[in-house]
Amino acid sequence: MDEILLCPSCHQSINSANYFCPNCGKKLHSPPPLTTISAQILLYLKTLLLPPFGLYWGYRYLRQSDSKSKIIGFIVIVVTIIEIIFLIQSIANIINDVNQQIFQQSQLYGL
Repeated sequence: MDEILLCPSCHQSINSANYFCPNCGKKLHSPPPLTTISAQILLYLKTLLLPPFGLYWGYRYLRQSDSKSKIIGFIVIVVTIIEIIFLIQSIANIINDVNQQIFQQSQLYGL
């Protein structure tokens, strides 16, 4: 059974399951993140396109009480860490290639 509380803004009775006050519309607490297949696909795509944000999104899912959300959060964080490592390695390789080319050019022209 849901507990009856008072809205901190308008002091009207609210249900503890409400995310917003039905009287004044004040946000009471955040709804849990979605765990549908379409929401997961979108989350994984966003994680691949914006890797650092995946840590935040994964953490939000890990904080939930159900196991499905925790699994989603774990996957997002692992994918994010792997992608960040891959990006760092790729950038290091590009920098090394550029440095090698500069060195070769300087040797060629006697600089």
